Amino acid sequence: MWEALGNYFCSESGRGMAARQSLNIALVMTLWDSIASVCGLSVAWFLRESASARAVTIWISAGVAAIGYFGAISILWPGRQLGPFGSALDCSCFFTEGYGMLFPITWAPLLVIATIVREWLTGRIVNRQARTGEQKA
Repeated sequence: MWEALGNYFCSESGRGMAARQSLNIALVMTLWDSIASVCGLSVAWFLRESASARAVTIWISAGVAAIGYFGAISILWPGRQLGPFGSALDCSCFFTEGYGMLFPITWAPLLVIATIVREWLTGRIVNRQARTGEQKA
């Protein structure tokens, strides 16, 4: 939202456009993060007995997330939104003119770091719960 408030292309389209497009990009990025997490969990399920399963899960999730976050500029560029949700999930003002460079330079790396931290914390919580369950048994 902070970036959209100063963005001429978000405010030009009318009141509330910056808020709506901020919500749209948040929904798209959250959905992509969930997909990345499921990919990591799928790999973890196959490697559940492996000692490196936790690290592989983190890096698979981060890799899938990075592909989506850094590829967002190509997919969400104005006029390139595909499918029935193209206009409903419009967040094109974030990728118009010079603002298109701001997302991959600042926000995409921060979102990848957030994905890594989330996966790491999730792994710690799951391991702690597993150890607690073993001690009770």
